[in-house]
This record gives sequence, structure tokens and C-alpha cells, in this order.
Amino acid sequence: MDIEKLNKALYDKTEEAVYLVDRAVLLHLKEARDGDYDYAVFDKQTKEKVAEGRISEDEVLDGIDPIHDHLASARDAAIGAFGLDGIEVAQVGLTSLKEFPTSDIRRREIWEPETLPKDDIRFIDSHYNEQFRIPDGGTIQIEYPDLVVSVRCEYLDEYHTCIGAEMYHICQFAEALERNGGVCRPEPVLDADRAAWKIGVSACLTVECCAGSWNYHLFDDKLTELKSGELEIVGFSINEVRDMILTENNLERRAMTPTDYGSLMEKAAIQKELATVRGQSDQMAKKPSIKAQLAVKPVPSEKDAKPKDREVR
Repeated sequence: MDIEKLNKALYDKTEEAVYLVDRAVLLHLKEARDGDYDYAVFDKQTKEKVAEGRISEDEVLDGIDPIHDHLASARDAAIGAFGLDGIEVAQVGLTSLKEFPTSDIRRREIWEPETLPKDDIRFIDSHYNEQFRIPDGGTIQIEYPDLVVSVRCEYLDEYHTCIGAEMYHICQFAEALERNGGVCRPEPVLDADRAAWKIGVSACLTVECCAGSWNYHLFDDKLTELKSGELEIVGFSINEVRDMILTENNLERRAMTPTDYGSLMEKAAIQKELATVRGQSDQMAKKPSIKAQLAVKPVPSEKDAKPKDREVR
């Protein structure tokens, strides 16, 4: 994996974002100056601004660690300052706030439209009521009664998007969800240092943060290890690291089903041990036994026998 590209991605990360927090409010966060960040909080239902403030550079620096960069640290500080639980935080598109009258995004939509992305992906219900937006390349979590999967999305145009490997009209996708009893939402950011997923039907991935780097293992559907590695990068969430690894291995369009990290690694260790035993058994099977070796050992003929072995007549 190209570490140079990964480090460049870190520095290219936008210093402005909107987050859906606890499914109740939208948090707009933007770098101000000298390392400070301004924030504004909006009620999702009423669209009214309910709080605003500034996170100082010192507060930001205090929250930086291997899985939190400046923006993520400022986000957590703002959530704490407003008194939210922050149990569930998901990044959404900047234009999610364009219909909120007192938001900076609304002002820019009217006066400075060039400062806003034009490729946020809309998700609606079957009656065209907008539910949320995510940035191009963002991930949604789809919830069915008996299954939860995450899928990355690609912007095509205002009405079409690729969800995993399939192309949908946004209304077509909404209708399909409703028919199958499913709902979707922006994928929450995992504030964790290790996680595991089933990738499609033929692979599994584990990711773990260890002393400032990320270790990962990619397995096939029988939990035989296909690839492993270490990424010496910091400041990325585990979601972002997962997406980098999947993209590097051409698996980014497959559905991702969360699974238990400890259980998966334990099963993989058992599988590795069984493979070792099978390999040793195969080697033993290929090696002829002592009895077999004796059976094929040539017996000296009378002509070849030494004089002392010949019968004295």
C-alpha cells in the first residue's frame, strides 16, 4: 500500500464537515483561524439553530490521538460542549444544511454556491421527502429486520447513485428498501481501535490500531489468510482505514457486515492451526514407511553375494 498517498490523504482531508449526532441534531464544524474551530448545532426536526461556539486550538490538540485528527478532535469537543451523548456520530454532506434558514450553508447556497460540493448524494423516501445526504464516496448503513450491512456509494447525478456495485435511481432505491422492510442512514463513525467485517460473501477483514499504526488481516470465506499488513498512519478513523484497505484490494464495492473481532480472529487461528496439521499429515503421507522401504529394497542374488554368504558345497 502506498504510504505516501495515505499521508497525503490525511493532509488533504477537508477542515469542514457536517455530522448527524444521535440522530437528533446536525453539527456544522469549520476551521476558523490559528487552529480554532467554529461550530453550530441545529435541531434536525425544527431546522432551528440551538447552539454555537468555538473550540480552541488547545482543546483540539488535547483530543488528538491515533484515531482522531484535528477535525475529529474538534467534533468530539463540540459534542461535549453542547452536552450531547455522542453515542452515534455519522458524517453527512455539507448540503444537508442548505434548507436550514440560519445555517452558514444556506447563506453560501444563495451567495457563494461555488464553495459547496455539487456531488452530495441524496437519500429520500418513496414520496421524495429528503432523509439525508452523504458526501460522494460516503457509506450508508442498511438495516433489515435480520441483517445490518454497510455499503459505499458513488455520485452519478442528482437522481442516480451507485450503491455498492448496483446503480439506482434514488426513488427506486427508496421503494426497494420499503418493500423489503429496510431502512438506511449514514454509517456511524466507529470510535474504536479494532473491528471486523464480512466483506461480500467471500472475504473477511480485521483492523486493529497498535501503537500508532494499523494492523490488518484479509481472509477468504474459510478464514484462510490472504493478506496482512501494517499501515504506519495516524489520524484516520477505523472506517477510513477499512475503506483504504478495501480499495487497495479492489473490494470497495462489496457490502460490509460487522462481525465480532475476537471471535473471527479466534476462528482464523484455529483454521491456521488445522492447516498446519493437515500440511504435516500430507508430508507424512508422501514419505514412505520403513516397511514400504524394506519391501522395495533389492535382495542380493546368489551371483552378487559375497563368498562368505554363498553355500559351501
